[in-house]
Parts: sequence; C-alpha cells; structure tokens
Amino acid sequence: MAFYQLPFVKFLRLNSIGAIIILIIYLIFNDLNVINMQISKVNVPPFPNNPGIKKIDVGQGEDFWILTYDDKLYHWISVRSELLYVRSDVLDFTIGSDGIVFCIQKDNKIYIRNYYLNAWNQIDDGSYYFSNKISACSYKTIYTINDNNRLIKGVYDINSNTYNWEYVDNSRYYYVSCAPDNSLWIIGPDSYVYLYVNYFIRVPVAEIVFKQIKALHEKYVIGIDYYDNLWEYNSGTWIQIRSNVKSATINYLGVIYVIDNDNLNF
Repeated sequence: MAFYQLPFVKFLRLNSIGAIIILIIYLIFNDLNVINMQISKVNVPPFPNNPGIKKIDVGQGEDFWILTYDDKLYHWISVRSELLYVRSDVLDFTIGSDGIVFCIQKDNKIYIRNYYLNAWNQIDDGSYYFSNKISACSYKTIYTINDNNRLIKGVYDINSNTYNWEYVDNSRYYYVSCAPDNSLWIIGPDSYVYLYVNYFIRVPVAEIVFKQIKALHEKYVIGIDYYDNLWEYNSGTWIQIRSNVKSATINYLGVIYVIDNDNLNF
C-alpha cells in the first residue's frame, strides 16, 4: 500500500457539501432511473497542430476537457470561450463528480488538479503500480488500471491527508468507470461490460464487445463498441443511439457529449 500527501484536498470538503445539496435537490425532482436523454455534439474550437482527439470528458457546467493523440491535455472554458493548453505527456485523465480533474503522465505518475491554485499535485509516483487508465468517483475515491491490466483503488485519507493505494483483486480488466453514486463499471478480458460488486460478484450487462464506457449510476451507462457505435444502457436495456463516434461522455444531468470520427482533424 502506498501513501502520498495531498496538501489541499481538505478545502474540497466545503465545495463537496454544496455539490451534495444540489444533487439532493435534483434527485428529489428527477428520477435518475429515467433519463431524458440529450446528445450534444461538442463544437471543438480550432487550435494549432491538432493531430486528432483521443478522449473528451465534461466537468461541472459546460466546460469540457480534451486529450489529443499527441498526449496534450486542453481545457475549454465555456463562460470565457477560451481554450487553455494544460499539460503534455498525458496518458489518460478523468473528472470526478465533484469536478476535480486527475491525470496520469507517461511516466505513470498520477496528479490531481488543485482547483484553487490551478496547479497540479502528485498523488502517486508511478514506481510501483504503473497505472495507465484512470476513473474518479470523486476526490475521495479513484480507480486505475495498470500495464498488467490490474485494477487499483486509491482512497483519500483525511487524517493523514494522503491517498492510500491497493490492488482490488487479481483479475484482468481493460477499462474502468466509476459513477457519481460510486457504482463501478468495468470492461473485462472478454471486452464485455460488467457492473463490479466485488471479486466474487461481477454482473454481466452486455454481450457486445466495448472499448470505452462512461457510467452515470448503477442502472445507466454509455459505451462505444469496436465498430464506433455509441450505445446507451438504461435499467437492463441496450439501445444504439449513434454511429461513427470516437469518444463520448455524459454529465450528471444525463446529457451525452460526443466527438465524431469526422471531427478529429482541424
């Protein structure tokens, strides 16, 4: 188990309380099991020498983040209509339900974005776990997958102000997505999608092979298959909703954002 100090996470608790209150109000008036699906095509602003978009994800509001094929991370700030270059040599990134951004560098080090200082703090030095994929439930809980397709869990400890890391089990996984309700979704070695309960209980939910998933809660997930079709899973039913999709994500209101294959070069 590894421990890495994080000097600013305690500040996030106040924001988390506000976010929880907003979410509770939303849940009172909306049944999360019934998604009024909307699809928004991301209008990516032009930026120089873009070799193509590898992945997108949305934060709070209408901001979104972009990872390109040359491993550069960008942040589109909608309120200012401004595209910011953030950092290079990024293998993967994720945004938690609280809007906090994490990334894995090519050297396998993991960083968390300091929301208040617009800086990045290292939370794992990459020398033991060698993570290369990441998904965050919130700043409190993170999951990664490493070069050997092992699932790893990082949990923030408020008393030591560190992240504690450990292997979840000995099975092999190819993709992980943690939903805002902390339900955990995985793509297993057969490329099928499972709802992960524990080592002994992994509920299969698809017999279609997927390469990417993004979960909203324990009854709802979207995924892209190996033919670039976007699918929606809602309470036991899969529906194909779009084709020619390179990357997709979903915000906590159930709005789906997509990047088509046709939009990769500018």
